[in-house]
Amino acid sequence: MHKIDRFRGWALTALYASITLLSAMLILAAYMIWPAFEGDSVLVLGTGMMGLATALFSSRATLVYLRAMRGHSGLPKLAYMPFIFMVMTMIAASQLFSGH
Repeated sequence: MHKIDRFRGWALTALYASITLLSAMLILAAYMIWPAFEGDSVLVLGTGMMGLATALFSSRATLVYLRAMRGHSGLPKLAYMPFIFMVMTMIAASQLFSGH
């Protein structure tokens, strides 16, 4: 494996790990806002569930890439599900924390 491929693999590992961390923070924020939220509680629950799905998919991708980088094997396929769920989570979170 070339150095640029190793760099790309480690960069994707860090990206997936940061998506995991961000979605975990959104889950915590949704949990903390739940008692004081005066709007539709389904929005809080939906944001939490989307954040959970994002965290699961991105942590799985992080572990797959981490094993591949440590094992010096080829790069696995790019996982698109963390990105798709992160977009949906950010849309739900923007509705939740918009203040309207």
